[in-house]
Amino acid sequence: LDKSRTHTYSLHQNEGKIDILAIINGILGALVGVTAGCAVVTPVEAIPIGIVGSFLANITAPFLIYLKIDDAVGATCVHGFGGFWGTVKKFYPAMFCL
Repeated sequence: LDKSRTHTYSLHQNEGKIDILAIINGILGALVGVTAGCAVVTPVEAIPIGIVGSFLANITAPFLIYLKIDDAVGATCVHGFGGFWGTVKKFYPAMFCL
C-alpha cells in the first residue's frame, strides 16, 4: 500500500517519470517512522504511521530546497521528519497518561 502511494507521488511530481529517489525515500520514511515505537506499535497502528512518514519524507524535500538547505540524498527528510513523526505519534499521547 505504501509503495503504491509513493510511486503515485513520484509520477505526479515528475510529469509521468519515475523518480527512484522519491520511491526509496518514501519507503525509508515509512520504515523510520514505525521504527521509533516498534516495541509498542501494533500492525494496525503501523500502517498509518508508515503512510504519514512516507508522505513527510517526500513532501519535505521541496521545502528544504525552498529554504536553500542542501540535502543531497534526503537523509534529513527521512530520518528527521519521518523519525520525528513516529516518535511524536506514539509517545506524545503517553505523556498525558502519567
